[in-house]
Amino acid sequence: MHLKNKFFIHLALILILLTSCSEEKKLTLCTDEILNFLISRSYTSEYDSEKFWNKIKEHGYISESEDEHTRTKFVNMQFLFESTLASMLKYKQASKAIAVVYTPIPSTPLRTDGTNLDEVLSKEALRDPDIINTIVSRYESLHEYLKNNGVLYNIYKNINNESEVPGMDMYNKNLKQYPNNLIDKPTDDFEKEYSGASYLVECDNGQQIFFSISASALNDNSEKKHWEIYYGSLENSKIHSHFKALKNLYNKSGADFDLHR
Repeated sequence: MHLKNKFFIHLALILILLTSCSEEKKLTLCTDEILNFLISRSYTSEYDSEKFWNKIKEHGYISESEDEHTRTKFVNMQFLFESTLASMLKYKQASKAIAVVYTPIPSTPLRTDGTNLDEVLSKEALRDPDIINTIVSRYESLHEYLKNNGVLYNIYKNINNESEVPGMDMYNKNLKQYPNNLIDKPTDDFEKEYSGASYLVECDNGQQIFFSISASALNDNSEKKHWEIYYGSLENSKIHSHFKALKNLYNKSGADFDLHR
């Protein structure tokens, strides 16, 4: 065979291989349509939300060191994903969903009803409208998720004295309100470097989508955080690897992070 023809055949084979290797990124996700719609709304236009979302879709992963807007961008995306899950469960676009919140004390949105913010937030946080908005928004999105039969495990470090944690009366009220799908999981073996939340949903087409958000200290002496989001299909090897690591962590605390349990 002519050397030139061999070159073009090899080039074609390489292009086919590269295309097949990038299929993970090109896979259309069943959650994208609702997220695209929510993110196009005017109330998410601040802090380049659409640009931020496009980066997540393209790479399946995003990481940023904390600045004055980082927390708002990341937690707003968490709220939008929770809202997406609630909507998909409500309208039967998803067959099931599991969430795990992994925080040192029970999740703030589960310890408030929006009227006791001065109890659960610091004075500094109360002066920040972005923090207030994300807390209230996630209070609403989590309740919609729970009302539509989404499962939520709340893992946190064992509390010796509940009176020392503001809002625990509201948290206990929520446990009674959702006895079958809000699952309380205090643990003696809490690993604070993994603080965050993860979500797993099976869409009506059988596709399984994973979303995870985390914020960890940059070093032991710093209050600054390093924020990450993973988002994609479990068919994506990078997404699946992160999912497996967190699943093992959650399982140690008794949370069954598996849609086919």
